[in-house]
Amino acid sequence: MSASRLHGDAAAIERELPRLVGLAEALGAAAADLAALGEEESSIGRAASGLRGGTAAVAGFARRLEAAHRDVAAALAAYAALADLPGAEAAWAGDLAALRVADAATGLDAEGAAARIGDAVLEPLVSGVISVASFIAWPGLLALLAAEGAKRIAVSDARHPPAVREHGIADYAGLIERNGELDAEGGEARAEIEVVELLDEAGRPRLEDGHPVWRVTIPSTVNDRLVGGGPNTWASDALLKLAPAVESPYERAVEEAMRQASIGADDPVMLVGWSQGGIVAAKLAARGDFAIRAVVVAGAPIDDVPIPPDVDVVAVQHLTDPIPDADRAPAVQRPNWVTTTAANGGFVEAHDVRRYAESMRATIDEGGDPRLDRIRADNAMFFAARERVRIFDAEQVG
Repeated sequence: MSASRLHGDAAAIERELPRLVGLAEALGAAAADLAALGEEESSIGRAASGLRGGTAAVAGFARRLEAAHRDVAAALAAYAALADLPGAEAAWAGDLAALRVADAATGLDAEGAAARIGDAVLEPLVSGVISVASFIAWPGLLALLAAEGAKRIAVSDARHPPAVREHGIADYAGLIERNGELDAEGGEARAEIEVVELLDEAGRPRLEDGHPVWRVTIPSTVNDRLVGGGPNTWASDALLKLAPAVESPYERAVEEAMRQASIGADDPVMLVGWSQGGIVAAKLAARGDFAIRAVVVAGAPIDDVPIPPDVDVVAVQHLTDPIPDADRAPAVQRPNWVTTTAANGGFVEAHDVRRYAESMRATIDEGGDPRLDRIRADNAMFFAARERVRIFDAEQVG
């Protein structure tokens, strides 16, 4: 990674600053519009009145985050000098071994310096996320989020005839790549939830202890509106993390797709998701309504989710991606829960599904952690040359 590229990242951050201030102005306008509805619906009016009063808090947050972003830009500039060290470009692409070679060649603690700079970059952003979360938890806006949680979602596979995939997904990186394809295919109005039944060489359902084997892939956030739109919205993100005891419409939609696909209570299932899809996967595994045997996530804050110890979990996080740190919990490591980190991409583009697929291949498919040998062997049942595929559209109704 060149110094000019790092300075480019810093400049990109600076260009985003006006949007932070615009956030406060937009929320203020939305609050005024909602207040006008107060005479027609008193509960909305009360929430809107409080939201309008809290707009000043958002404006203050925007100003604080603007200053924090300037600190981030300074940290990136400091890291530019490190980027000129031998092997640093490869390390930025995810090869930490190359950075350790550079340490040995130069006598410098390049890896440690990179970690310290990474902390300087991420800490202001994570603090910003927590500041926003604190405001969202304020009762007025929480009431609006609760209304979002009560919305009805229709789930149907009518637009997608069942099909047999003759060349099934072969590795964990392929799972995340498919996740990105589903994001693009669903668009803003719907989430396309893919339910796969694994088949044997003769095209019959693969059985494990007499039960068919399934894999469910859950799309990420594709709608940038706080309230409204499809089920995988920013409002759904907020519900999932700020009110974990509340079952979001998105969770209900995924469970409904699984029921419509005839997944039995004792059928082994692997859940796959990146970003918000990973949060949903973790929460469904924690709930235990289905026999979830494995969870595969990328770029998702799930370290605070109480997934049962008998569920295998593989998770990939990027060092410069603030999203996995939104739960403010340390990365989980246990015999059957492997969390890997990779330095893939600069600060701006780290939360990218294609980059996460690359890191999944490097750290999970090709990873050397001895725990992965057992996890990959036990979960080989979820990969097959032939797969029966059903895609369910989840769309908001009413």
